Amino acid sequence: MDSHNASGEHLDQEWIELLLVAREIGLSIKEIRDFLQKKSA
Repeated sequence: MDSHNASGEHLDQEWIELLLVAREIGLSIKEIRDFLQKKSA
C-alpha cells in the first residue's frame, strides 16, 4: 500500500509502522527525531 504525505511525497509503510510503534512505547516526536539525527550524523 502506497502512502503519501500532504506534499505528495511517498512514505515507506515500514517507516510509518516503526514511528507508530515508537509512539506506542511512549517516545515523543522529539526523541524520535533526535535519535534519527544522531544516527545519520
